[in-house]
Amino acid sequence: MNVKSREKSSKYKTYTLISEYSLTKIFSTENQWVEDFPSTVTSRLNFMNEYDVIILQHSLSSILSYLSKEKKLPQKIIENAKNLLEDQCYFDIPAIEQIFSKMKELEKKYCIDVRIAIELKEKRKIIFNHNGVIYVNKERYYIFSYNVVHYNTQQMSLSDYIILEYLHYDNFLDVFQRIEEEIQFMFKKKIKLIDVESYDLYFHPYATGIFFHEFIGHLLEADHFFTSPLVYQQDFKFKENINIIENYGLYQRYDDLGNIIYPNIDLVKKGKLKNLLNSEVTKYIYRQQSSGNAIQGNNTADIYPRMQHMYICPGEKPIGDSLTRTMKGIYVKKLNMGEVNTHTGDFTVEVEMSYLIENGKCTSEVEPFMMTFNIFELANRELLLGNEVKTFYNLCGKRGSVVKVAYTVPALGIKASAKE
Repeated sequence: MNVKSREKSSKYKTYTLISEYSLTKIFSTENQWVEDFPSTVTSRLNFMNEYDVIILQHSLSSILSYLSKEKKLPQKIIENAKNLLEDQCYFDIPAIEQIFSKMKELEKKYCIDVRIAIELKEKRKIIFNHNGVIYVNKERYYIFSYNVVHYNTQQMSLSDYIILEYLHYDNFLDVFQRIEEEIQFMFKKKIKLIDVESYDLYFHPYATGIFFHEFIGHLLEADHFFTSPLVYQQDFKFKENINIIENYGLYQRYDDLGNIIYPNIDLVKKGKLKNLLNSEVTKYIYRQQSSGNAIQGNNTADIYPRMQHMYICPGEKPIGDSLTRTMKGIYVKKLNMGEVNTHTGDFTVEVEMSYLIENGKCTSEVEPFMMTFNIFELANRELLLGNEVKTFYNLCGKRGSVVKVAYTVPALGIKASAKE
């Protein structure tokens, strides 16, 4: 490459500059105080150098200085980026009095001590080249978590993460209702199950999202898929009623490497594998088209193909029609966590809240337990999908990097394993 062509390619090189802001408040009914934690701001610059990803983590001023002195970006672009990223981040929580009121109601009703933490996360992303700013995006969400301690037993319950796009009064009512359900479940007597495989399983949509995330989502990330020996040994297909879409309804246009995010990608269509989740990096390694799923969870993490918003196409009938005909089953209300081994095909989910189904009705609460499946064995089974979808938000960890994910999914039913 001669100097002139090198300069031309440099002119069109794309840079992604990201600043992340974090603010946390903890609420306690004791003296009705709110504890503010110091805000944090971190910045990073991502760009491709031939086929390698360059990640520079530093202060915003140092990154802008690097772009000006080393990359010779015009000062006008530098100033524009600075103004967009240095704008102060405000922590706006409406209905604080209602928060304390709901906390006191729970404490009085159940003889417990409640603490609530709300963390604001704001991610500002700017994509530009020597010609100017291409794209600006600001994503803001809140992580709502809590813990309760029972006065008499000292039994403690810690919540999972509840992700809210927007905080308003209706959101808080929903959250406190979920907290109360978990408190009730925590203190009730529960039965212990031995042979889970002999039960029909039904999943609330919230649990369905986490289940499919572990069941199939991670395996269809290109770096997992092409390093798994299973995909070369197994006939990878589902029943025809399984349709899975990724990057569903995203308003963001570019990923963390500045590449276009392709929305509504068919991962599985009528039971057949159609596409994988790729980034600008994995497309060169595995010769796959980039889907725009290069996501960096935090400043110290590498960039990997990641899920963003999974959509499971619903079925034609309500799942309740099948549940009411079930003689022996389990209704899974909440999964706490899961993990998958893409080399063996085994995945595990922790069932935190579930109920025994007897003669078509939910009866006793069930002790928390681990549920283990094999991806390929489960893919060949008949999966029932409800006819309505709901959207939920969660956090996903991969190689030490945590990102926000979303699921828009129906209820799920899995019939008991056939005994030979």
